[in-house]
Amino acid sequence: MNELPYYPQLDEKIIPIGYERIKRIKRDFDEYQLPFQFNTIIVDKGLMLAPNGKYVKKEIKTDNIDYLINTLLDEFKDRSGLKRFRRDTYSTALNMLLANARIASERHAQVVIGRRKDKYKYNNPKSIDPRTTNAILDFMADQNLIAYIHGKDNEMHENSSWFMPLPRLVNMLKHAEVMGTNIGHIVLHNEHKMITQWSKMRSVQLAVTRMEKEMNAYCTLLFEHDIRVMDIKLIPFAKRVFNRKHTLGGRIYADWELLSKGERAQIKIDGEKTVELDYSTIHYRILYAQEGATLTGDPYIVDGYDRDTIKRVSLVMLNSESLVSLCRQITRSGNPEIKAMFSSYRQKRETYVNLKSRGLAVEQPYKPKALDGFIEGIPDGTQGKPLLAMLMQRHDPIAHRLGTPDIGISLQFADSQVMMQCVNEATALGIPVLPVHDSLICQARHKGLFYGIMREAFKAQYGQEIEVKT
Repeated sequence: MNELPYYPQLDEKIIPIGYERIKRIKRDFDEYQLPFQFNTIIVDKGLMLAPNGKYVKKEIKTDNIDYLINTLLDEFKDRSGLKRFRRDTYSTALNMLLANARIASERHAQVVIGRRKDKYKYNNPKSIDPRTTNAILDFMADQNLIAYIHGKDNEMHENSSWFMPLPRLVNMLKHAEVMGTNIGHIVLHNEHKMITQWSKMRSVQLAVTRMEKEMNAYCTLLFEHDIRVMDIKLIPFAKRVFNRKHTLGGRIYADWELLSKGERAQIKIDGEKTVELDYSTIHYRILYAQEGATLTGDPYIVDGYDRDTIKRVSLVMLNSESLVSLCRQITRSGNPEIKAMFSSYRQKRETYVNLKSRGLAVEQPYKPKALDGFIEGIPDGTQGKPLLAMLMQRHDPIAHRLGTPDIGISLQFADSQVMMQCVNEATALGIPVLPVHDSLICQARHKGLFYGIMREAFKAQYGQEIEVKT
């Protein structure tokens, strides 16, 4: 699929061709010889039949690729300079050609299509003139999307034009179809995790449209790169998920976000090793910045308690809407009997996951109610009330914010805005990156670049410095 068949017996001239230059090209071939990459072949004489050609199906179309069609049409319109641009006609013609290209890629075939009006007049959606499809095909060849053979009829009329999709177009079609089946890149959940409609307010619609464009551009860039973990190719599709409204939640979710930290360390982008850059204590720093204060020292250092214990409790506290419930969680998590119960359940759960992954029929283990909200790593006998009192005292400037409604998803929205600024800058630079909540995976050679981008993104949002670590 990547190379055109070679016919040494033909006297052929290979040239790059664009619909803007076609008349000039036909007038003077030699001006366009070498050293360009050639996606169009014009046959000067003889036969050049498609080795596995299939005549174009004029009545078919591909669903779920509206974004791809609109993107290509916008570029086509800009480059063509057409004074009269019938968008619905060109859209129908492009969709038909893309549908044939998709089928050709699946069957490893070529699409045979005539360029003359008498060969392409009937059974055609909207009676599209061949000049329309010719212009689109020339544009697609010029954009490195198809390899295009311009046939030249002889007296036997056995020499036809044909094209075949190149890898770039095949990748774009797969991308568009994935996008089209995922309800857009911006998903809104209500309290019952059901997808709901966005607000009818104009300001909300504009914000969602802007975010959709950002995610479209980002995913389009990802599909041009190879992302693998342990030689398994990841689907480069990501989406932002919001809760109830467009200012709650908003984090990016994708295949790589589901991997463990060890598995993420094995991700390769275009065959290159990657590093994961992580914001340090971002939620504490966001809360302090929002209150006009500055965090000093390590937020996990509290007198009388181990740092790891405070860190584990903090991660839960910054997502908890009830400090009373959190007190009970901490106390239960320090109960030796509950800890033994959790250890037993975890072993059963690991066995279940292992057997399930092998395709074996196995019953899911029962999870006792007492384990709801269990926090791993809490020392034996730890009491929640005094621990939280010391923690609130340590963070007095933001104590009134802790345990408030929606604090978790509000902080998620805040960190997602910072991460999207990093993602947008990477997209503008044409560099693929993989966000994981408040960290960013990039190729190792770009580590210094994104170290700076991440620090500047946070400073731009909150006016304060933040540490970024590997």
